[in-house]
Amino acid sequence: PLAATTMPPTGIAYDAAHDTLLLLAPGPRPQLTTHTLDGGRIGAVTLDREVAGALAFDSEARELYAPLVPVGTGLGVFDEKGRLLRVLASTASFVDVGPHAFLRVF
Repeated sequence: PLAATTMPPTGIAYDAAHDTLLLLAPGPRPQLTTHTLDGGRIGAVTLDREVAGALAFDSEARELYAPLVPVGTGLGVFDEKGRLLRVLASTASFVDVGPHAFLRVF
């Protein structure tokens, strides 16, 4: 079980450098929580912009990627404090980045 969560996350990403999970709680001011692999909560940040459910984290660049709301308006790139760094032109609703992307874990 995940500590301090009240609803299922809408997005999940893996930080291979710190061996942690990043979980997205939905909303106009989405909250990104960090958890140990056994579910313990480490911390949380609020993202600058509303994002859709897909997440990806580049553990080398320390950047989070997520489609912005409304979907089709771009792919937001955020720093670890939740600040929007840049918007990439993309209409994707799913994203996967980095040499150790979450999809490759399985």
